[in-house]
Amino acid sequence: MTQPEGFLSNEITRRQWFGNAGKWIIAPALFSMPIPIESSAEPMSPSSEWKEAELFGLQHNSLIRRSVWISDLKKCTPESAISIDPKQGCWQSVDYEARYNDKELKGTMLMAGPETAAPPIRIPLKEKGWHAIYIGMKSFLGYGDTNAVKLKLEGDPCRWLLSQTIGMQTGSRSVVARADWIRYQIQDCFFRCVELNGQFLEIAQNRSGLVEPCAIAYIRLVPLASDEIRSLEARRRQKASGRLICMNDVFSFMYERRPTSKEEIYEEIFPFKETDYQAIYWCTARADNCLHPTKVGTILGTQGRDFPRIGDRYVAESMQFLLSHNIDPFATALEFTHKIGMEFHASIRVESFSVEPPWDRAYFSLFFRDHPEWRCVDYDHRSIARMSYAFPEVQDHMLELIREIVAYGVDGINLIFTRAQPYILYEKPVADAFRQRYGIAPQDTHERDPRLLNLRASLMTGFLRRVRNELDKSSKGGKRLQLSAVVMANEDINRFHALDLAGWVREGLIDELSPGPFGMNREEPTPIELPYFSQLTKGSQCRLCPTLRPTLVKVDEAMPTALDFYQKGANGFAVFDMNLFQRFPMEWAVWQQLGRKEELKEIMRRANLKPTTLQLRTLGGLVVGKYSPRWAY
Repeated sequence: MTQPEGFLSNEITRRQWFGNAGKWIIAPALFSMPIPIESSAEPMSPSSEWKEAELFGLQHNSLIRRSVWISDLKKCTPESAISIDPKQGCWQSVDYEARYNDKELKGTMLMAGPETAAPPIRIPLKEKGWHAIYIGMKSFLGYGDTNAVKLKLEGDPCRWLLSQTIGMQTGSRSVVARADWIRYQIQDCFFRCVELNGQFLEIAQNRSGLVEPCAIAYIRLVPLASDEIRSLEARRRQKASGRLICMNDVFSFMYERRPTSKEEIYEEIFPFKETDYQAIYWCTARADNCLHPTKVGTILGTQGRDFPRIGDRYVAESMQFLLSHNIDPFATALEFTHKIGMEFHASIRVESFSVEPPWDRAYFSLFFRDHPEWRCVDYDHRSIARMSYAFPEVQDHMLELIREIVAYGVDGINLIFTRAQPYILYEKPVADAFRQRYGIAPQDTHERDPRLLNLRASLMTGFLRRVRNELDKSSKGGKRLQLSAVVMANEDINRFHALDLAGWVREGLIDELSPGPFGMNREEPTPIELPYFSQLTKGSQCRLCPTLRPTLVKVDEAMPTALDFYQKGANGFAVFDMNLFQRFPMEWAVWQQLGRKEELKEIMRRANLKPTTLQLRTLGGLVVGKYSPRWAY
């Protein structure tokens, strides 16, 4: 369905619409109500919007743009994949009517449930030239069930996972009214900007691993203006001045989607192509629990057969399948990342050797099991579940693992210190050295005695020197292999846990420092004391890239937080678990902007951070809204 220029025009802005949404009474049918306009609201004219907003789906008034609407999605191939009635192996076609303000849309959406196993379908996109592609996705299919689909344009190397934005704005409604309001929306989800040449779009259900339901209402194609095309091409040619890093924990997508092919590994990386993200940090090792075919450590998840969670079993099954088919997930990710022009670093969680039951069935380090004599010892002489870096044998083991990883051809090693501290306590090398120097046992002094902290730090710094030496020996062509470190939130916590950051920077051991919001342990989120780290790295060759976590930073707080950190000396950001959020249009769009530090204030002022939605009037021939059919269930 092609709409002429001006479709959905004469609208109030989305900002006004959502601003009033919480004041509307849900009892009357939404589509029969006049939409109020706040007299105090200042309309946002197109000329005052951020000029690149349409390139990321962050426009205030995107629906007034001339668009090509493909709303009858049953017109696809193969036709045998569509059924009017719900049944396994077919998409269910469901007629609907929807409204955005006083404009109406009719179409046929496609639905698939967690047991449907719907086959991929193809829909021809007959348009040519540069377009922004939007996908209409029904919000929340059940009680909290999200909507997820995989999309692939003809010629793409893999599919692209897309969900509706999770930060729905629902005002002050009651729980029941809010649930109805959300459930009867179609969210206008930005997908990507691409030059079309008449190719097809493949739509696939996310049907491996933890299968998700989906419901797609339409495809909307917005032609880009010539100045938008120039802006897009210029932006893709030159990265932003702020360094952006995606830290992919690797485990999550195996846990959720059970990948069994190279293409499914590409899916984790492909969305970063031609963005401002410069590097992927791929966590292939939790200590020596590895997600690659290691000869040094233990392959993560393959030792147990009775798993604590179904996702843990998916990790094991994924690794077993990939390796049995000669697919190395680490090598595959590295090759594809380099192919799209990005850096690839290997992350290692330096102390993730063990975990308590029942998770020990899935995460099992042979090194940890076989060498209890090299574990950390607390002040009361009890062995704790950590391997101590005070022992040369532990350092040797981890250096051997680093050599194995470096041989793949990585651009650097990223040491993650924030997940399972401590690393050194009162072990024999520490006790002997302390007694020799000071004539007393370390247990006989305070745990924060500077002498004890300095001794521990010297042992850990010795390990860092050895890592730096290994990387220097493997550096080729005058290109230094990078060493980066994710550390705790302030000087005191790092010092307590044997990390002499000032010494590392002073000696040139590390190239990048990423303080994160981590306290004395993983369960204590702690504000990053950025002025301390800024002063530490000022004038050095060490970049300061604080760790930001979308799980802790709300979407509307991301840009103000980044701007504040830039003003305090940050050079960029390592985004922890960004791979969990790249599927959500609004979150993904915002977190792509953080490298543009010179433009960030303007982007923050102009970008729209609320989803665009159409309200459903009928679904499957049933009127929804005033008297919800769902109330019966």
